[in-house]
Amino acid sequence: MWVAPESQSAGIGSQLVEAVVQWIIDGGTEQVRLWVVEDNLAPRRLYERAGFVETGFKQALPSNPSLSETMLH
Repeated sequence: MWVAPESQSAGIGSQLVEAVVQWIIDGGTEQVRLWVVEDNLAPRRLYERAGFVETGFKQALPSNPSLSETMLH
């Protein structure tokens, strides 16, 4: 997910996360998981504010193995 910098303080990211999670739940899914690059603090805080927590699973970012990502649920 990416939100333009000029829209980041407008709550667009939070609204988008909320809408996607609701859409997934409405579709019958009981658990939502996502991956976030560990050093990418703004999105990580966004997901944590939405209620996501770390699972303990980590892996190299497939598109750039020099970065590490962690799974949240």
